[in-house]
Amino acid sequence: MRRRSLRSGVKSMRCAKKNNRGWQCSKQAVAPYKTCVDCRKIASKAMAKWRAVKTKCVLCRRPSKKRRVCFRCTAKKAEQRHPEMAHDTGEHVRMLQGRHKKNARCQASGISLLTLEKMGEVLTVDRINPFKGYVRGNMQLLARYLNSAKGVQRKVPKAAVKRLRRKMVRYTHDKLSAARV
Repeated sequence: MRRRSLRSGVKSMRCAKKNNRGWQCSKQAVAPYKTCVDCRKIASKAMAKWRAVKTKCVLCRRPSKKRRVCFRCTAKKAEQRHPEMAHDTGEHVRMLQGRHKKNARCQASGISLLTLEKMGEVLTVDRINPFKGYVRGNMQLLARYLNSAKGVQRKVPKAAVKRLRRKMVRYTHDKLSAARV
């Protein structure tokens, strides 16, 4: 079956939207849409409500926005890996929330969250001194690559920071994202 294009003279047709009783909308849909303006507004409001619904954490069943596991359960899970150390769960939760903010930066390299996301990296909460727990003053935000390169050392290797910055240059100085004045 051939489709008619806009140039062939078809400018409007009947709205294709049906309600739950099977009644079809009587208004005209303007091409290229198959539904009228009113039906599109109703559908977009319904989608906005659906997106705003809070999901529940899989572990504790508390409401959490668009997250499968809430920040509190994420912090508790990380702290359970080191039961012999003292932890400040409240501060750990604040750090986990802070790693998703727009102005968040990697402590070792200074690269912003936006640039890290372009490269496919994320920020993680790192313990500065690996022999202390998740307490205030012993946590920092690091790129996942640098956190794994650090291991059980107290400082991030300079070679790893250089490699991450070289990778950053490739992603930020491409034709699409480069700002030319």
